[in-house]
Amino acid sequence: FFKSIFNHVILTGNDLIDFIEINKSLGYGFGNTAKECMINWIKKNTNPFYAIKYRKQIADAIRLSRPKVDGTEMEYLLKYIMKKYKKIDDNTINKALEQYPQLYHFEEAKKAIMDDDYDKAVKHMREGRLEPSTLIGLKNINNLKFWEEAMKQMGTMMLLKYLNKLLREGVFEKEENIQYLKERMTAENLSKARILPFRLVIAYMNINKALPNAMEVMEVLANATDSYIKKYDFREWMGSWAICPDVSGSMTWSHSSPRPCEIAGMFASVL
Repeated sequence: FFKSIFNHVILTGNDLIDFIEINKSLGYGFGNTAKECMINWIKKNTNPFYAIKYRKQIADAIRLSRPKVDGTEMEYLLKYIMKKYKKIDDNTINKALEQYPQLYHFEEAKKAIMDDDYDKAVKHMREGRLEPSTLIGLKNINNLKFWEEAMKQMGTMMLLKYLNKLLREGVFEKEENIQYLKERMTAENLSKARILPFRLVIAYMNINKALPNAMEVMEVLANATDSYIKKYDFREWMGSWAICPDVSGSMTWSHSSPRPCEIAGMFASVL
């Protein structure tokens, strides 16, 4: 049963590391069955995108499960992932970069960012379709071209979380970028990205109104929310529903945004 459900539960690199940490916290070891499942997951799911986004998580799983990769199709990819943990010769890394172009673009984009060559960095981001989160943490980046390209490479959830940063960097001072945001925030695109309606409300509430062009971005979010709620598929919410908020002080006392009372209000208004 464990083997049959493993790949249905462990979907991402974060799931994999959660499994490893939970297993350790419960005092369990990693027997042959667990290791076999991790090896199969690694072989089935590891690709250049995962090697970049979930490198640490997959490397931890590799160290625990020790898959045999020499001579396999994925040999250079898995050795590339492990290069921070064991000595890998330059020839092996070069073969990995040659075999997997996205890894090449990732490494070149990193070098360009560290050299403040953002024209080159943007070129590799675009050609390699690189996940911006893998590059943003390298250093404090204040470059309009970088953030314009990063916006286009962001998933919808990440885009919603980074709106204040994009505003601070002046991305939405250009009308074309406001238009791009409108195109991303259509009901159809939000549904494809599996964004729940209340996520738009949270993004709206978190906008710093003091930033230039903040009101234009808030208007895009407000219109998108109205449209999306009307078109959102509530068919799974069968039967009769009641929203019953707690009335204690904990509903309004919170340092986070949104507060519990505001979340209750969102669901009440949506229904």
